[in-house]
Amino acid sequence: METLHEKVTILVTHQLQYLKAASHILILKDTENTQAAQPEESRLEGKIGLKAYKNYFAAGLTAITVLFGIARSLLVFYVLVKASQTLHNRMFESILRAPVLFFDRNPIATAACEENEISGWFFEAMGYLVEH
Repeated sequence: METLHEKVTILVTHQLQYLKAASHILILKDTENTQAAQPEESRLEGKIGLKAYKNYFAAGLTAITVLFGIARSLLVFYVLVKASQTLHNRMFESILRAPVLFFDRNPIATAACEENEISGWFFEAMGYLVEH
């Protein structure tokens, strides 16, 4: 950039890192000059309007809402996984502790069907609790 510092040079770019080396900046939109400024004059001075504060407040609320939504989803997922694991472990432990007479009287298909029915009821109830 130093080799061209005394020459008139026109640089058309979207690269903002070159703007600090420019002595004069023209901003074009649809082939019309919308703004001309010296780099030192490009910042606005004075009071910040109420609209800017409203935009920051709205952006903050949006970010908080998104974060709470993600946290809620993760919490619900964690609770449901833990509840499912607990139910499965207790049912499995009950089957292991059941006397052999239980298996003689009840075919394995009946026990599996009963477990499936209990699990279905449990997940349906948990889904209802999460929704409300």
